[in-house]
Amino acid sequence: MNSLDVVALGDLILNMVYKGKTEDGFNLYERQPAGATGNLLSQVVRLGGTGSLITTIGNDDHGQFLYRYAKENGIDVSNVAVSDELATRIMFVHFNEENDRFFLKYESRRTDVETGMEYVNLELIKGCRAFVIPLFFYQKEKPMYYTCQKILSIVRKKGSLVGIDCNWRGNRHSKEEITAICDAVMTSDIVKLTDVELEHFFGERDILKGSEMLLGKNRKLVAITLGEDGCLLRNRNGYVYQPTFAVDVCDTTGAGDSFMGALLFQATRTGFSIDALDMEDLRKTAEFANACSAGSTRKYGSMAAMTYMEEARWILKNVAKKEPAYDL
Repeated sequence: MNSLDVVALGDLILNMVYKGKTEDGFNLYERQPAGATGNLLSQVVRLGGTGSLITTIGNDDHGQFLYRYAKENGIDVSNVAVSDELATRIMFVHFNEENDRFFLKYESRRTDVETGMEYVNLELIKGCRAFVIPLFFYQKEKPMYYTCQKILSIVRKKGSLVGIDCNWRGNRHSKEEITAICDAVMTSDIVKLTDVELEHFFGERDILKGSEMLLGKNRKLVAITLGEDGCLLRNRNGYVYQPTFAVDVCDTTGAGDSFMGALLFQATRTGFSIDALDMEDLRKTAEFANACSAGSTRKYGSMAAMTYMEEARWILKNVAKKEPAYDL
């Protein structure tokens, strides 16, 4: 296999998306492919990049559907383990009046955390340009923790980029877990957090102070996403704030994953250096990621709603930006 742009360890799950009620008042749901990691890789591939997923799914109808969907849509699934002992993870998605998604409290068992090194092709890892740390890497009692640590030791030795998207779901963290997450952020090369996650994990509300703190001493590209207010993107040369595009929003599921996928796609292009970006480069990088994220909200779904290159270019050319929410 040729060198891959992005290898990601994480989740591939099923979203049951609320689609209304029957005449008798029962909820109707549509089965859709999802998962933060699956979404991210879908975005990389739709832009023209290459990506491989390392995860575990159940050997059931839902798992087979997800496996086929990922493979047919260009994601390498040679490191996806199909388990007879686990049931594929399911989430139930609803929407508020602004079409922002929220998940019901019901959650089935996670399967991605059961992924061990026996499922990983080491040659694929050694050849990747970027590796993405999974959401629940810090669970030391699970096989994923040791798999992640082994992969990190390989890619850091090789000099590949390491990315992390905090993707906080509102769950509680112990002090040990928060420390592990903060350490991973501070030692990664491409970091994405929302302003809410910045405060939750690092206790900082000010996005300028927070982004400067996150840079540390390492080569780094830091993105603070601000929902409908756009993003702040920073490296050691400075920072830019970019409002997002004024699209008609249908569904915000996966918008942050689209943004991160677009960042990783750009960072793995030949000649792109996160250290060498000047202010104009940062602006263009943030603008493109915003366009992809905005594009994903124009359609229902997440993994299937990621933005193609043609659509991103159309948004950049034809859609106005929102009024800036920050004076930076």
